[in-house]
Amino acid sequence: MKLKAISQCLGVALLACLPVAAQTNYNFTTIDYPNDTFTQLLGINNQGVIAGYHGFSPNKGFTYVLKTKTFNNENYPSSAQTQVIGINNSPAKTVGFFVDSSSRTWGFEARGGVFMKVNFPGSR
Repeated sequence: MKLKAISQCLGVALLACLPVAAQTNYNFTTIDYPNDTFTQLLGINNQGVIAGYHGFSPNKGFTYVLKTKTFNNENYPSSAQTQVIGINNSPAKTVGFFVDSSSRTWGFEARGGVFMKVNFPGSR
């Protein structure tokens, strides 16, 4: 009986220590698109490339490379607005949505600067 009580106490003590042992330290960095008052970061891949957009109206898409601290504009051709909302790993492909000159919203995927409209089947 004593052995069972001791093992239960040790188990509870071990569980109580797990959150402390599993603590992770995080560093936070502010990333602002140059000369703008609004920047939203929405996805990151394993290579440290972030997908996002800046500007309240109109929105303009970008990717940001953490290692080099550089922004790369990414906007659907001839769009009025673009939001890049996700990015995958190698080969890097981004996804998002854009608004055309007729104020219609479309989905897209892009890889290496080549854009393709993507929409739910039958929605257009």
